[in-house]
Amino acid sequence: MKLPPPKKYERERGSVAAELVILLPVFLLLFFAILEFGNFMAIKNNLTSAAREGARIGVLPGAAASDVRDRIISALAEWKISFDAVDVYIGSDDFKADDAPYEAIGAGQILQITIVMAYENFGLVPQFFASFFPDAVGTVIMRKETINAGA
Repeated sequence: MKLPPPKKYERERGSVAAELVILLPVFLLLFFAILEFGNFMAIKNNLTSAAREGARIGVLPGAAASDVRDRIISALAEWKISFDAVDVYIGSDDFKADDAPYEAIGAGQILQITIVMAYENFGLVPQFFASFFPDAVGTVIMRKETINAGA
């Protein structure tokens, strides 16, 4: 013979379902925000690595801007990032170095490579989190090598 539940539990019937309805959206939002943040940091790290690879070529004496751009393209391709999805700035220590193109940077001067990728191009749920995440930017600054004739 089955005993009826105590009267105090009858008032709480359905409370678990109500709590689930209230908390599930919060937990899902938190879960997807963590995924988006991890994806954002991975993309930012990959852009910085690609900029570093380009700068390693760019600081060498005799390197051309096309060599730098080709190395950046191949580095981005390793992480399956399309070169068309990013903006690449190669120049002096100014962010958008239109006034000092790569060829004008001499030995011993600063070379800066910045790669920018819009959030819409890499976000898992870009429509929902677009206002929370900025564009991913990877920047590397190196000094161009000098030719040491006495060595």
